[in-house]
Amino acid sequence: MQQEIDLTKLLRVLKNKRWHILQASGVLTIVALIYCIFATPIFTAKTIINPPKLTDAGSGVSQALSGLAAFGFTGGGGFLSQKTDSDVAIAMLKTAQLKNMVIRKFNLVKYYKQKNIELTRKSLDRAVKFVP
Repeated sequence: MQQEIDLTKLLRVLKNKRWHILQASGVLTIVALIYCIFATPIFTAKTIINPPKLTDAGSGVSQALSGLAAFGFTGGGGFLSQKTDSDVAIAMLKTAQLKNMVIRKFNLVKYYKQKNIELTRKSLDRAVKFVP
């Protein structure tokens, strides 16, 4: 037992209720616009940087870095003294040059309402967390 839908009745009901439909659509549109204007923006970004593998025994880069380490050019806690590849990538991301590039590209001085790029870099440090 299948019921049929009478399109003329459906169109007549929609025509009679068009003001209710328009009012509901208008109110919901205004509520959505107000929410979009006043909602706090939330951004999530993910990136992958693949530095040269330090654990690759046959790599010329690996040999050169180990040679520098033997001469003591790496310094304590410096960029080349990191233990794993992810530590090297995180050390690269924490450099002032890379932070300055990100700050300039996304105009973060204005976003964080800071006076200069150094204060913006500190604000960026508080907002960004690196997970190996």
